[in-house]
Amino acid sequence: MAIRLVCEGRPSSLDQRLLAPLLTDLGGLPVDFVPAGGKQQVRQVHAYLRTTAGPPALAVLDRDDDDLTSAEQSWAGDGSQPFVWTRCQIENYLLDPAIVAAALVALARAPRAGDLTAVPTQDLATWLLQAAADLRAERCLRSCEVAIRGELGVALGGQRTSYHVPTPVDCAPAACCTALVTASDSFRAACATAGRAACLRAAALQERWERTWATVCSAAQDSACVLRDFPGKRLLRTITDRLFGLVSGAARRAPDRFRFDVEAALIAALCELHRDGEWQHSDLCRLLQRAAPQEPL
Repeated sequence: MAIRLVCEGRPSSLDQRLLAPLLTDLGGLPVDFVPAGGKQQVRQVHAYLRTTAGPPALAVLDRDDDDLTSAEQSWAGDGSQPFVWTRCQIENYLLDPAIVAAALVALARAPRAGDLTAVPTQDLATWLLQAAADLRAERCLRSCEVAIRGELGVALGGQRTSYHVPTPVDCAPAACCTALVTASDSFRAACATAGRAACLRAAALQERWERTWATVCSAAQDSACVLRDFPGKRLLRTITDRLFGLVSGAARRAPDRFRFDVEAALIAALCELHRDGEWQHSDLCRLLQRAAPQEPL
C-alpha cells in the first residue's frame, strides 16, 4: 500500500527531487508526494490527510533553528506528527565531502565540464568552512532570537509569540548585534501589554550575543557542526557559486541551469553512495523504514 508523504516546497523543489529517487527508486516504495509549501502548510496538510480515508500520511520538515533534541525525538513518534530532520535543512545531507566529490566526478564527465576536474577533495571541506564563516553573524542572530522567543513565551505565560529580529542588509557582527538590541523593543512592548516586567535589558542582550557568538564561531570551524547546524540552502548556494566560477567560456551555461545540474548530480551521488552502503545517514534510513508498508499484527 502506498503512503502519502507531505514535504516542504513545490513539486520542482529539491525536497521532492531528493526524496523521490531515495524512496521510490532506491527503496522501491510506493509513495505519493504532497509538496505543501512552508512548514506551517505542511503541518496543516498532514493533519488534514490524517483525518481522511486513504493511504497513511507522513510528513517531514526541516529543523532550521529548532531544538536538535526535539528533532531527534520526532523519529520515535508514530507518524501522527511530522518527522524533523536532525540536520538543519534537507540540503545539508547533500553537502558531505564524499557526496560532493562523487558528484564532481559525474559532472566532470559531462561535455561542458570546464575546470571542475581540478577540484581536490580538501578544497571541498575548505569551501564548506568558508561558507559557514560568512554565515556566522546571521546564525548568531537567529540563535539569540530563538532563545529570546522562548523566554518571551515564558514571560507571557506560555503564549506563542512571533518575535522576530529582521536581518540587516549588512550581516556584519556589529550590525546583527545592533539589530538584536533594537528589536528588543518589541519584546518589552509585548511584556508590558501582558502586564509583565520585561526580563531582558540591552546589557543582557549584549552579553547573550557575546556568548552565542563565541559558540557559533567555534562551531563554524567544525565541519560536523556546520553540516548539522548551519543552513544548507545557503551553504549549497555558496558552494554551487564557487563551482560555477570554475566553468568558463564555451562550457558556461545559465547559472540557474548549472545550479540545477549540480543539485541533480549531488542527489544521484547521495543515492548511489547510500545504495552501496558507503554513506548512509540515520535520518534517511529511518524515513525509508517508516515509509515501508507495515506488516499486519
